[in-house]
Amino acid sequence: MIDAVESEKQGFVFERKQKRSRGTKMHKLFSMAVFCVSICTGAAAFAQETAQTPVVDVTLHGAFDKLIADSKSQMMRDPNEAMRHAESAENLVRGAARFSNRDEAIATAMWLRGESLVRSGRPEDGSAVIADALTLLGEEGLNTKLGGDLLLAQGRVAGRLSDTKTAAASFFNAHDVFVALNESRSEAMSLQAIGSIYRDAESYDQALEYYERAAEVYSDDRSLDLSSFNNQANILKELGRFQKSRGLYSEALKIAVAIDSNVLRARILTNVADMEVLAGNYQYAEDTAAKALALLEGEDGTEWGRFVFGVQAHAKLKQNDFEAAEMLIRNAFEGVEVAHTSLSYEEMHDVAYQVYLERGNYEEAVEHHQSFKRLSDDAKKVSSSANLALLGARFQTAEHRLNIERLENDKLHQDMLLEEAYRQHAIQIAVIAFGGVIVLFFFIAAVSTRRNRNHITGINDQLSETVERLNDEIKQREIFQRDLVVAKDEAEQASRMKSTFLATMSHELRTPMNGILGFSKLLQTSNLTGEQREQLQVIEQSGESLLVLINDILDLSQLESGKLRLTKSPFDLRNTIEGAAKLLQAKAQEKDLTLAVYVDPGLPTIVNGDSGRVRQIAVNLLGNAVKFTEKGSIAAFVSAGECEDEIRISVTDSGIGIPDDKVDGLFERFFQVDGSSCRKFDGSGLGLAICKELADEMNGEIGVNTVPGEGSEFWITVPLPEVHDVAALRHSGTERFGEAKPVVVVSDERIQQKIFAALLPTMNLEPIIVDDGKSAIEALGMMKKNGTLAEAVIVSDKLRDMCAEDLSKHIRRNALCDDAKLVLNTARPVFPDVLASMGFDQHIDQPITADTIFANLRPATEQASVSKEITRSSEPVCEVVSLARRSSVATVLVVDDNSTNRLLMSKVLASVNVNVEIATNGAEAVKAVRDNQFDMIFMDVHMPVMDGIEATKRIRRIAGPCASTPIIALTALAMPGDQAKFLEAGMDDYMAKPIDIAALRSKVQAIMNQRRNSAVGA
Repeated sequence: MIDAVESEKQGFVFERKQKRSRGTKMHKLFSMAVFCVSICTGAAAFAQETAQTPVVDVTLHGAFDKLIADSKSQMMRDPNEAMRHAESAENLVRGAARFSNRDEAIATAMWLRGESLVRSGRPEDGSAVIADALTLLGEEGLNTKLGGDLLLAQGRVAGRLSDTKTAAASFFNAHDVFVALNESRSEAMSLQAIGSIYRDAESYDQALEYYERAAEVYSDDRSLDLSSFNNQANILKELGRFQKSRGLYSEALKIAVAIDSNVLRARILTNVADMEVLAGNYQYAEDTAAKALALLEGEDGTEWGRFVFGVQAHAKLKQNDFEAAEMLIRNAFEGVEVAHTSLSYEEMHDVAYQVYLERGNYEEAVEHHQSFKRLSDDAKKVSSSANLALLGARFQTAEHRLNIERLENDKLHQDMLLEEAYRQHAIQIAVIAFGGVIVLFFFIAAVSTRRNRNHITGINDQLSETVERLNDEIKQREIFQRDLVVAKDEAEQASRMKSTFLATMSHELRTPMNGILGFSKLLQTSNLTGEQREQLQVIEQSGESLLVLINDILDLSQLESGKLRLTKSPFDLRNTIEGAAKLLQAKAQEKDLTLAVYVDPGLPTIVNGDSGRVRQIAVNLLGNAVKFTEKGSIAAFVSAGECEDEIRISVTDSGIGIPDDKVDGLFERFFQVDGSSCRKFDGSGLGLAICKELADEMNGEIGVNTVPGEGSEFWITVPLPEVHDVAALRHSGTERFGEAKPVVVVSDERIQQKIFAALLPTMNLEPIIVDDGKSAIEALGMMKKNGTLAEAVIVSDKLRDMCAEDLSKHIRRNALCDDAKLVLNTARPVFPDVLASMGFDQHIDQPITADTIFANLRPATEQASVSKEITRSSEPVCEVVSLARRSSVATVLVVDDNSTNRLLMSKVLASVNVNVEIATNGAEAVKAVRDNQFDMIFMDVHMPVMDGIEATKRIRRIAGPCASTPIIALTALAMPGDQAKFLEAGMDDYMAKPIDIAALRSKVQAIMNQRRNSAVGA
C-alpha cells in the first residue's frame, strides 16, 4: 500500500512538471515531431521482429495455455492428472528457445504443480515447489494475480504442515492483493482460506462468517461453492447441529455429481457417514460409507479409503460389534506407521484404542492411545498457534490501515492546498486577461504564481519525507510486533509449563502423602509407648501441614491455568460455617482459645453456591486467626450483605493485629507480614491470596479491618441466593425457650461479650453482660432483691479480678442464683467430676454456637435426654464395627498401581474383617470381576494399561450382579468437575487421597449395611 502511495506521488510530480513544460507553441510542435518519429521507429522495429519470429512461438503459447487450462480443470476432479498437465506445461516452456514472459509462465506451471501435490497428499513436496515459484516471480510479481495465487497456495501448504503463523499471514496478504486487483473469485477463495484458520482456532462462529462472506463476494463457481458447503457442514457437525449440516452436505454432493468427480463424492459421503455415527444413525452411516468405498475403487482412492474404513469401524464399535470393528480398523491402518501419523488420523486412533481395548489387545490399544494423545496435543498446539497468528495478522492489518489513513489524510490536505493554489492562479489569470494593459498587475500575478509553484514543490518534498518516515515507522513496528509475539509465546509457554509442573507435582506428592498419613493413623491404634505416640503425632501433624501446602499449590495452579470451575448446588449455610469451625476446634483448644460461630437467624437456611469453596475460605480465615492469636477468642459472624442475595462472613480475633504499612500486601501471593528469617509464625503466604482469588471467581469481595495489638477482622461478601424448593435439606432452625429469661454472662473479652449478646436473643434469652466477678455478684444480688430469676450464669474461666471457681463458690454460698445453672465457658475440655468440684453444673462445648448453648441451658427435666443425644452425636461416626457379624464375610477388590496404596487399603480393610483382593490396573480389575463376585470395589483413577474410568465402564457392561457392585473412585487429583465424570462413568462415589481412614471405614460399613438390608428386604 505504501508503494501505491509513492507511485501516486511520483505521478503527481510528473504531471506538474509536464504542465510547466508547456510554454510555447514551438515547444509543442517539437514534442509532437519527436513523438511521431518515435512511433514510426517503433512500428518499423515491430514489423522487423514480427517478420523474424517463427510461427512455432504462437503454437507453443497455444499449447502452453491449453495445458494450463487442462491442469486447472482437473485440479478438483483428479489432482494427479492436474499435476501431469502442469509438469508438461513447465517442461514445454523450459525447453523452448524463445518464450515471452518466460519466468511468469514457469511460475504459473509450478504453482499448479505445487497445488496438485498438496491436494494429492504430498504437502512437503508442494511447499518446496511453491517456494521456488515465489522466488522466481520476485518481489514485484507478488502484487499480480499470479502472486496472489502463489500466496494463497503457500498458505494452504503451511496449514497442512501446521505452520499456522505463515498460513494466516499468507492468506491475509493474498486477500489484500485480490481486493486491490478487484479479483472477486480469488478474493472469495482467500476468505474461505482465512475461515479455515478460524476453524483450526476453534472459533467456529467467525469461521462460518468468513465462509458466508466468501459466498457473498463470488457465487458463480461450482468448485468454490462445493468447498464452502463442505467446510460449513464440517463445522456444524462438530457443533452437533446435524440437521443443518445434512442440508449443506447435500448441496456439496450435488456439485460433486455435476462435475463428475468420484473422489469428491466419496470424501463428502465419508463426512456424511461420520456425522451420522455422531448422530446415532449407525445403519445409515454404514450404508453411506459403503457407497463412498465403491466410488474409490482404483489406485487413486486408496489413501482416502482408510478414512472410510475408520468411519465404518466407529459405527461397528458403537453397535458393540467389536470383531467387525477390529477387522475394519486394521484395514484402515494397513501399511501406516502408527507412531508417525498426521492430524487427520486423530479420530481414527481413538476408535482403534477403544476397539482394541474391547478385544483385549492391550498392547495395540496403548500404542494407538499414545498416538491419539500425541495428535491431540498437536491439535491443541495448532489451535493455540492459530489464535496467535490471527491476533498478529489482525494487529498488522490494523497498523497498515492506520498508516494508510494517515497518508490519505495528508494527501487530502495537500489536495486542498493545491486546489486553493489553482483557484488563486485562475483568479490571477482572469485579472491579467481583463487588465492586460496594467503591467504592474501582470508582474504581481507572475510573482504570485511562482511563489505558489515553489510552495507546491515544497509540499511535494514534504510528502516524500513523510512517506519515507512512515516506511521506517512501519518497519520498526513490524520488528516490534515480531518481538512482541515472540515474547508473548515465551511468556505463555512459561506459564503453561509452570501450571503443568505445579499440578503434576501436587498429584505426585499427594500419592505418597496417602501412605504417610494413612499408616501414621493406623499406628496410633496399636500398642505404643508414650514417647512413640508423641513422635507419631508429630509426624501426623507435619504431614497434615504439608498436605495443606500441597492443596494450596494445587488451587493456585488451577486458578492460574483457568481450570478452576465453581459448582453451584443447594447447601446449608449454617452447617457449612459451623463445620469449618469444628475443623479448627482442636488447634484452638491447644492454644486455649475460645471459638464461636454466630449465624444471623434472619438469613436463608439453604442457599445456592459452591459450598466447598465457601468452607475453604472460612477454614483459611479461621485458621489464620488461630495461628496469629495467642490468647482470647475467635468468632465467625455470618450476616446479610449490602446487596440483594449477598452474604457477609467475618472472622474476628483478639490477636496481634496487622501494621498499617502491611495491610495492602496481605492478599498477594507469598506475602509475609514478618518477612525476616527469624519470624515467629510460619506459613506459605498463599492462604489469603487464594481466598482473594476465590472471592473474585464468585463475584465477591474480601477485606480486613485491623488494630495493631488488639486484633483483626477479616471479611468476605459473596452472592449466595436463597433456595426454596429443597425441603429435604432444610435446617430445623435454632431452638427457643418458651419464656423469656435473663442470662448473666461474666467475661471481660470483647469478642465473647459480642458473641453471647448476639446468640442468646435468638433463643428468647436476655443477655446481661458484666466485665468481672465483682460486677457479677452485684448484678445477681440486685436481681434477687428485685425478684428476677436468672436462667443461667455463664462464667468465663479467665477473669481479671478472681478465678471462676471462687466466683461460683461465692454465688452458691450466698444463694445468689437459686435454681439457675452455673455454666463454665472454657476452651479446654473438662471432666464432669472436675467441673462439679469447681461448683459448676455444665460447660459450653466448643465451638460455641446456638445449638451448644441451648443444649447446656435447657431445663433440667430435659437434660437427660439431651445428654444422651449429645453422647450419641459425639461418638465417632466411623466406629470400627466388625463385619464378621454379617452372615458372611465381605470381599472387597482394591485396584491401584501404587504398592503403598494397596498395602494401606489392605491393612485398613483387614481391620474391619474384610477379605481383600488386589488388582494393579483396570484390565486386571475387569478380568477379576468377570471371574469373581465382590461386595465393593475401590478403583484408582490414574493407572497404566487401562485407567479407572474405562475399567468402570467395562464392568458396568458385564451382565450379572457385578453390574450393581458399588465402585468408589480413589484419586490423588480431585479436580472440579471430576465427581460428575466419575458418576457418569458408573462410579457410585469418590474419595480424595490422602485417604481419611475413619471416613473409609464408615463408608465400608454404610455400604455393607445397605446391601445387607437390601438383601433382607428382597
